[in-house]
Amino acid sequence: MSHEQNYIKKITIIGSGNAFNANGRACSAYLIETSFTVFLVDAGPTTLYRLRQMNFPTGRIDCIFFTHFHGDHIAGLPFLLLDMDIMQERRNELVLAGPPGLSEIWMKWYGLAYGDHKLRFPVKNMEIQSEEIEWRGIFIQPCKINHRPESIGFRFRDSAGKIFAYSGDSAFDSSLLALIDGADLAVIEMSMERNTNPPTAHVSRRELFEEKHRLNARRLILSHTTDEIAKRIDEIGEAAFDGMELLI
Repeated sequence: MSHEQNYIKKITIIGSGNAFNANGRACSAYLIETSFTVFLVDAGPTTLYRLRQMNFPTGRIDCIFFTHFHGDHIAGLPFLLLDMDIMQERRNELVLAGPPGLSEIWMKWYGLAYGDHKLRFPVKNMEIQSEEIEWRGIFIQPCKINHRPESIGFRFRDSAGKIFAYSGDSAFDSSLLALIDGADLAVIEMSMERNTNPPTAHVSRRELFEEKHRLNARRLILSHTTDEIAKRIDEIGEAAFDGMELLI
């Protein structure tokens, strides 16, 4: 169903860290609050714990988007589902959206964790490929990202035309640059000081510094990082931290 005039009000970084929780940073998760809906983007294993710290009830979340299927981006889902069902007594539909294969992957994760507990609310699977979709008045453009075969990033556009771009994990290449091009706010990863040889599909601080003139976003937040790397951002952008609140 289409809604009119839905605006992105606030984005909260639930987790700004990597798979190793470096420096106590939580795993990837980003909460987006709009005029009349709430959705989560990625849900690492620390997501429920961080939402509890924020006193933010999981029952308010209408949709969860996933960029890819690495554990530090999706392994928190079983705990969120269980909390929604038991603690929040959720009975309204939850939408799970992400790359093709998501419906099979999330059921495997949940089955391994709590397969003996049947959820008492409906879960709708929305597998996204390359076409822009509209969900409750927000337009979402998936963009192919080079990390895992299924990886996608997202450009979220609200009724005012404001764009929030999020990469998930990514290599530093033309796909990442296209994702953030012209965005009002972009969150991308900065996983390491410098890339390896041969390079891994992650972004390094050195790559960003050397190519910062190509980073065409009005405001750039660097996440999926460590305290040590974040201290040396060299005017590339702003370092993310857990609990950081962002306005467009």
